[in-house]
Amino acid sequence: MTRHRIGDKWIDLSFNEEDIDEIRLLTPVRTGDLQRGWMLEAMTGDIINLVHYTPFVEFGTVKMAGSFMVLQSLWGMEKRLHSRIADQITEGDPLLKLPEIVIQI
Repeated sequence: MTRHRIGDKWIDLSFNEEDIDEIRLLTPVRTGDLQRGWMLEAMTGDIINLVHYTPFVEFGTVKMAGSFMVLQSLWGMEKRLHSRIADQITEGDPLLKLPEIVIQI
């Protein structure tokens, strides 16, 4: 779990199952192994896939274009992360608003 302190509040910035589901939807399927392989690493909270050909599908090869499923998923994760941070800081107080966060890669 990734936590950061903002003022007197601790904010959870961990990935969750919704993030994994978005990557799964963008993962190309032939056998289903790659799509089923996405998971959250328990100790660090990182998104991992232990299928040996994952990097080749993500980034491509000389003969095959990459599908960039993780990279594409980051845009949706950015919006959900902003929403989660806002909810945790404001604790649902509609009078408090946060500026939009932009993640650049």
